[in-house]
Amino acid sequence: MKKTKLVALLLAASMALTACGNDGGTKKIGVFAGIKTANKAVGTLSASPAKMRVKELAKLVNDMDYEEIDMDEIPEEVISKYSFIDSIEHPELYDKFVDLEFYTAVECGDASKHIVYYDDQYCMDYDEDRYYRVSSSDENTYKRLAQLALRLNGIDYLDYEKKIKEGGSTDVITADKVKNDTGNPNYTEWIKGICSDIASVPDRGEVTLLNNDYTGFECAYRVDNLTEGDFEYLVDKYKKEGFNQDIVEYDRGFMAFSENAAMDYVAIGVGKGSIVITVGGDRNRAGSVTAGWDASTMSQYAPKPESGECYLSLDKPGIYPVSSDSAKFRCVVYNIDTTKVKEYVELCESKGFSAEGAYNVIDDKRVDWTGCSSDGMISITKAEDDTFMIVEFVKSE
Repeated sequence: MKKTKLVALLLAASMALTACGNDGGTKKIGVFAGIKTANKAVGTLSASPAKMRVKELAKLVNDMDYEEIDMDEIPEEVISKYSFIDSIEHPELYDKFVDLEFYTAVECGDASKHIVYYDDQYCMDYDEDRYYRVSSSDENTYKRLAQLALRLNGIDYLDYEKKIKEGGSTDVITADKVKNDTGNPNYTEWIKGICSDIASVPDRGEVTLLNNDYTGFECAYRVDNLTEGDFEYLVDKYKKEGFNQDIVEYDRGFMAFSENAAMDYVAIGVGKGSIVITVGGDRNRAGSVTAGWDASTMSQYAPKPESGECYLSLDKPGIYPVSSDSAKFRCVVYNIDTTKVKEYVELCESKGFSAEGAYNVIDDKRVDWTGCSSDGMISITKAEDDTFMIVEFVKSE
């Protein structure tokens, strides 16, 4: 579960295909022009308007300037401080490292482009083994890139534990936009979202919470019962509210950062007969790491652990426009040893979960167990050196 960084990754031989094609853009986008055609980025969450997410990532990549350099021009102290370091030991480095892989659809067929940033001033084209010094005239460009990369990959569970212990404070100015709208019929459902204070409550349609991503600091909603023109109305509403920075509009989709808080953003996409609104914010915002087992809408389907400290990392009721996206929840349980994890497996078995699959492992060092019941499937994992277990339940369709 710990993150191993970086030299092994940076020096490894390329394993991916090189993106091809050129969109004839400016010099600024010439280095990674191929990713402008990207249709997917690794880890893109289905709760988000995926095309807008990928387009915004590509835009931020190409908004920076790249000067090609030799690897030996990268200072030794930059590389050495990332060498096989756990982020929990060096939290100040967490946002300095960004690992992105784009899948592109260009004329020569499907290809990928793997880009690694480190120390927010150097970059490696992993496919072509080329190195760059990067810079940007906008101080928020790389920060936003790191922010969206966090959405894709999620925060490390040890960093998550550290964040839980630290706590934080909310942004009262943005929270007021929600607090002053209690008369809105969508208010009760809207405030269930962990980032609900970032944007005001929609005043069109009927809102249903789709997803709370506690380690990604993002939530998503579905808006039903809409009329013609409501999409354009909501886009205009949030633009006027201040979501007017780095705007991306793509195939009946909208995404923009806030002029009031550099890391806050709203994305709106048209789904199957509905609209999906995704809201995200800085990982230092409060309210995103405090929810326990009982706060989940799904935890009723699995027994609560009798030991350890439970915190939600994902809660997804499973009412997406895409029916194949199953309902699930994920919880990380801290301060627990292997003996207690094995006891939890026994508790699950006593509640009707039967072992599933030929690869279950339960020994004195680690646990990797999957069980099924009439309600769905539960997985329980604990690595050898970890002091936490991860419990995930996926509901049967």
